[in-house]
Amino acid sequence: MVVFLANPKISKDLGLVRDGFLPVTIRETGVSDFEKLAKYYFEFYGELKENPQLGLTLFDNKPGMLDEMGWFISFQKACETGDALGLVAIESEEIVGFCEVDRRKPTSAVSHRGGLGITVKKGYRGKGIGTMLLKGMIEMCRKRGLEVLELEVFVGNEHAKRLYQRLGFKRYGLHPQAVKRNGTYIGEELMFLKL
Repeated sequence: MVVFLANPKISKDLGLVRDGFLPVTIRETGVSDFEKLAKYYFEFYGELKENPQLGLTLFDNKPGMLDEMGWFISFQKACETGDALGLVAIESEEIVGFCEVDRRKPTSAVSHRGGLGITVKKGYRGKGIGTMLLKGMIEMCRKRGLEVLELEVFVGNEHAKRLYQRLGFKRYGLHPQAVKRNGTYIGEELMFLKL
């Protein structure tokens, strides 16, 4: 699916952002995405230094390429078995957004639930990419038989919370000391969407 982005006025019928000029392709992740996805992920470590309130929980130390390869292989295997789903947003051959869902404990009484994570690269936020990734992921999850999506969002991340609420997510709890950075606690709101 190709979407043209600029002004986030989304057409409900076509799923496109109108009056845009920046072509972005939204598609499922594939094996060939490894290097680009690792580069994309590593860039968030630099942004976290600039902005300690960045709504991502990363490892204390940036992992090496072999660690990332191990994660990616596990993720791709889970995608092949239906226990994970991934979408990337591509602009000019570069990943500018990523959305993933991991089935909660496959082959158990909670396997109908999926944990959602989404990121958009700095400089591409506020252009509708997160909305398109999330809409695409919700549709994929429905088709794959998931019944509930769950996520955690930093208490101060109002932009993300508005997006989630607009797409039907409901708040069901708060973890007031979910993340500890530089001696300061950051709370996370817990949200879910019934599919």
